[in-house]
Amino acid sequence: MVRERWRLVFLALSAQAVTVKLRPKESRCVWTHVAAKGEKATVEVFVESGGALNARLEIVGPYAMDEEGTPFVDAEDVPTVHDATFSSAETVDGVFASPTIVEFDAEAPGAYKACVFNSVSRFEHKVVDIDFRTSER
Repeated sequence: MVRERWRLVFLALSAQAVTVKLRPKESRCVWTHVAAKGEKATVEVFVESGGALNARLEIVGPYAMDEEGTPFVDAEDVPTVHDATFSSAETVDGVFASPTIVEFDAEAPGAYKACVFNSVSRFEHKVVDIDFRTSER
């Protein structure tokens, strides 16, 4: 099995959000390891700048992992946990909205990935904060 190692960022060891710059039609993914079935995982995303301040978030998993902890990213039939477009442009009384937060209970242990897509933009770069954490952290 071929294992894709580029653009993988494991956040399980970090308590910091990652900020990524997305060109038009580009995506970036972050990964975390979930140790047990039923463990709560949280993805928090916010578009800081770029166009209409919207992006698509997709969460997929669990992926099986090898003995070194690298996920088998070419696995087929990996379930999608969440897939929706979100916007950070809404305001309430002139104050920007809070980040979009998606929480889920893991169906099984393994590696989960959260990807942000700048798929709706043809010209605008976007700057997106993404934090993927588990209840273990």
